Amino acid sequence: MQHTDIASFYELMLLRFQEEKRKNRKERTDEEELSNFLELVEQSNEKIREMARALEPVKAPPRAVPSTLGLTLPVASGKLKQAGLKLRGVSQEYSARVPEGHVISQAPRPGTLAAEGMGVRLLVSRGAAPEGAARTDG
Repeated sequence: MQHTDIASFYELMLLRFQEEKRKNRKERTDEEELSNFLELVEQSNEKIREMARALEPVKAPPRAVPSTLGLTLPVASGKLKQAGLKLRGVSQEYSARVPEGHVISQAPRPGTLAAEGMGVRLLVSRGAAPEGAARTDG
C-alpha cells in the first residue's frame, strides 16, 4: 500500500466512523424521542384517569322512603324532595276517613329502601264522596 492509499483508507474509515456516529446519534435521538413520547402519553393517560375518577357519580346509599300518609300534597311533596326522592304521580279518590287534599296511601310504602331520585306515587283524598258517587273507604 502506498502512502496515498493509506491516507485515502484512513479518510474513508474516518468518513465511515463519522457516518456511523451520526447514524448512532440519530438512532439514539429516535429512541429518546420515542421514550419522551411514551412518557407524555402515560402522563396524559394518568390525567385522563384522574378526570374520569372526578366525574364518576357518587352513589348515595339507599334511604328509607318517608311516610307522607295524612299530609297535604304540598307538604308530602316537600318531604319527598327533602329525602332526595321525586313525586312521580298523584291520583285522587274519594275517602270518608281522610280529609280532602291529604295523602291516603303511597307507593313505595313508608320505610322501603329507595335509591336517590326514585319516584313515589301518592293517592290523595278528594274528601267524602258526594251522594251517588262511587267511593272507597280508604
